[in-house]
Amino acid sequence: WDLVCGKAGLAELTQTLYAVGGVVGSLSMPYFSDTRGRKPILVLSGILTLIVSVGSSFSPNYVVFAVLRGLEGIFIQGLSVSCFTIMLEHFPVSSKTLMCGLTGVVWGSCVVPFGPIAYLFRNYNWRINNIVFSATHAIVFFQFWFLEESLRWVVTNGFVERSKKIIKRASKYNGVDFDRIWGNNMMSSLIPLVNSDNRKGTPSKEDLTQQAEIKEEGFHTIFQDPLARRITIIIFLIG
Repeated sequence: WDLVCGKAGLAELTQTLYAVGGVVGSLSMPYFSDTRGRKPILVLSGILTLIVSVGSSFSPNYVVFAVLRGLEGIFIQGLSVSCFTIMLEHFPVSSKTLMCGLTGVVWGSCVVPFGPIAYLFRNYNWRINNIVFSATHAIVFFQFWFLEESLRWVVTNGFVERSKKIIKRASKYNGVDFDRIWGNNMMSSLIPLVNSDNRKGTPSKEDLTQQAEIKEEGFHTIFQDPLARRITIIIFLIG
């Protein structure tokens, strides 16, 4: 689009719009991830990222390309936030630090091949290069079929039967007894819940559902706890 001379700044503007989209996504997507579930937002964001990024390769003019880049920034954040959250919630506390480190290693390993690929396609139009790199988001279709919802999110929101299905599938895959896992581990972790008649014991589906409805947490919740507030501010400043 002849982004030279007086139009040279427009090239950098697309990156700015992408960053602005990232800010919008980082502020809005966690809310939807908390209310609608990790997996739905992850899959939806992945599909929209694929559509928008591939679509930008066919942009007829600069304005369309710039708008699509901004939208891509929003959806990328939805994909990243949900993916990172569901990854952490799939592992116990003792493994979270290790998994955070491995996530960076895996991400870096996946980015390394982009250099040689870009070199191989150096003589092709930028649109072809963009399509090739955007195609990596197609992995979202595998996530739709094989990735389970965060068990922590399912239990917290009172979906008892759904949590049973997830644990049954995991138990079958790992060759362990479902009844033992459900009876000794899952239900024991839910015992601290108090029933409506003030008797401690195994909570019912109604107890869990009622507890999920009573909790009214949102973005403001992280500022109510002193430790969470300090961590949030620090991450905001260094991020």
